[in-house]
Amino acid sequence: MKVKIEGKIYEVKDVFLAGILPMIILDDDTEWYIAENHKKAGEAARKYYEDLAQDDPTEFTCLVGEKALIAWGLGQNYAPGSIGVNSLEEWFDLWLDVPEEFFASYDGVECHLEVTSRDLAEEVGFKANEDAVCYRHN
Repeated sequence: MKVKIEGKIYEVKDVFLAGILPMIILDDDTEWYIAENHKKAGEAARKYYEDLAQDDPTEFTCLVGEKALIAWGLGQNYAPGSIGVNSLEEWFDLWLDVPEEFFASYDGVECHLEVTSRDLAEEVGFKANEDAVCYRHN
């Protein structure tokens, strides 16, 4: 199975489907999250944080901070990162625009992906298209 990332062709050594997005390991041992498009990647990142808030509020509070949660509860603007928002919902929505900040832990960059193998496309559940993206994890 092969993929093309930013114009360079790689052989896929392994595929993992158990995470938020499919992950592939390439012949150079790099790990990449892949998504059918930027929008689906953003939705996956948003869902991750919504689930974390529901399933592990203590961890979520440590991540976002008590000050942010209190400010948002009062409808006040707060920026746990570089952008201030007025509510937890607005903070969740930020991930729709910048999924690379979550998935691309290696370099924070979203790359163009072309799935050149029909087998891989079927395995990960999407077909190759001009909008496919990937994020280097390691």
